[in-house]
Amino acid sequence: MGYSNNHIDINISLDVGSLAWRFTGYYGYPERQRKRETISDCGLQDFPFSGNQFTWERSHGSPNMVEEKLGGITAYDSWLNLFGSVTTSSLLCPYSDHLPLFLIPIAEQRARGRNKFIFDNIWLREDKCREIVVRSWERSVGLDALSRVERCGRDIG
Repeated sequence: MGYSNNHIDINISLDVGSLAWRFTGYYGYPERQRKRETISDCGLQDFPFSGNQFTWERSHGSPNMVEEKLGGITAYDSWLNLFGSVTTSSLLCPYSDHLPLFLIPIAEQRARGRNKFIFDNIWLREDKCREIVVRSWERSVGLDALSRVERCGRDIG
């Protein structure tokens, strides 16, 4: 990827072999209207962060102190959907007039659920299985067919 005095462009992966995503950060030229237009034109969404919202300050501790929100985080919805959650905040930095923004994407752990039960008629040839199915079916009278099959699957499993 690349970088210059006004940007950094890199690929990030949370772990070896995991899905990689692109990070592009811009610095300078705080022309708000152009920034808003670019964000909108690219289909990006503002992403809120906790902590101090003013990411730049000048003349700290003096009556002429100025604070500005120069930094921010934007992302595509498709990027946000890659993660179960994302935590972001501004950090304190005593040696700079800029506050860094810290982003922690938390990969969603997709729980492996049990496979859906699929009944096979050949099982009825086994006496024990046939007994379980008949008993389960009799106990589930009044339920809809799908619920009866699900219950039968639990009884067999």
